[in-house]
Amino acid sequence: LAGFPAPNVEVFCSHGSKVDTTETVVYPKGSFPPADVKKVATDNLSSVKIWPWPSAPTLIKGDGDGTVNIRSLEGCLKWRNKQSQPVHHQVFEKVNHLDMLRTEEPTQNVADIIETLNKELRLKKENDVKKSNLLDETDTVEDQNENPANRDVQEIKMSANENDFSHHDIQPIIEIL
Repeated sequence: LAGFPAPNVEVFCSHGSKVDTTETVVYPKGSFPPADVKKVATDNLSSVKIWPWPSAPTLIKGDGDGTVNIRSLEGCLKWRNKQSQPVHHQVFEKVNHLDMLRTEEPTQNVADIIETLNKELRLKKENDVKKSNLLDETDTVEDQNENPANRDVQEIKMSANENDFSHHDIQPIIEIL
């Protein structure tokens, strides 16, 4: 993730670990690229036939999820000191890449994250409604006073509200039943 800037949003990073994962591929001297590359002509296009290799490479295993190595899986941790939003990191030992979607503990973790985010969204929506109702009550009192200065303040509030991003129409993306 060296070339990827921090996303500047809350990040939830979950992955497996402690599963043998290819970390390095070592080719015998002279076998990469293959010494006896054969050109194969097809439809006036030239392509290079490079498979099978003359001799198999050695695969050096290390930590990871069986598909992605641990160095890449932990890449999101580099964002912790580069953004103000939190970066959450959850590791599931002995869980491979595909089982992150098939086993209970990781999938429950995702469901819990979604449930928490949905609750936060509902609370924010409720608070926004309460604030809006409070502003409406304040505006009603000001209207009764019919002070021209109060009308100017009300117009500024309305103008600002039109330009603000509103969360009133946001609905949970995923609901856990």
